[in-house]
Amino acid sequence: MARPRVFESDEALAKAMMVFWQQGYCATSLDDLEATMGLKRQSIYNVFGDKRSLFLKALRFYREQGVAFVEQQLTQFKSPKASLYNIIHILAQGALIEGQQCGCFMANTALELSDHDLEIAREVNIMFEQLEDCFARVIEKGQKQGEISQRFESRSLAKFLINSVNGFRILDKTHPSKAAITDLVAVTLSVLDS
Repeated sequence: MARPRVFESDEALAKAMMVFWQQGYCATSLDDLEATMGLKRQSIYNVFGDKRSLFLKALRFYREQGVAFVEQQLTQFKSPKASLYNIIHILAQGALIEGQQCGCFMANTALELSDHDLEIAREVNIMFEQLEDCFARVIEKGQKQGEISQRFESRSLAKFLINSVNGFRILDKTHPSKAAITDLVAVTLSVLDS
């Protein structure tokens, strides 16, 4: 009979994700992962596989959590335009981990590894496509209601907004002023105006 696991794999995966998010894939050692996850190396290998397998699982975990969060936020208002304004403002604020501005885990990964690893690039693209689908549905609804400009197709606007969010998350790592982010968000959202 197999010995029961004495830890929650999602909790351990979330901890690994945070280390990779803060440090990047290349700078994260197995010692870092052991210390943060509170697991011995053999347990990490048994449950998650090698470092790359663990990293891919952490990316998928981030994607699932991130897309679910965006979908939930996009239903907070009856107005599609208000929902988009809300999520863009939230995403433009950046992510703080232990007081550090860490940008977006997917954007960071795209910059670090997408040129060298097709499987990781595919995982990054899946998240961007899923977010684009979420945004496109809300934009299309807003266009039908006359709230959002029809100058561009919903899919084109969604791509633009996702690209802008990625830009905000990369810019976040340079510690921009709140005023600079506010101005950029206003310009970005102006494409939705009728």
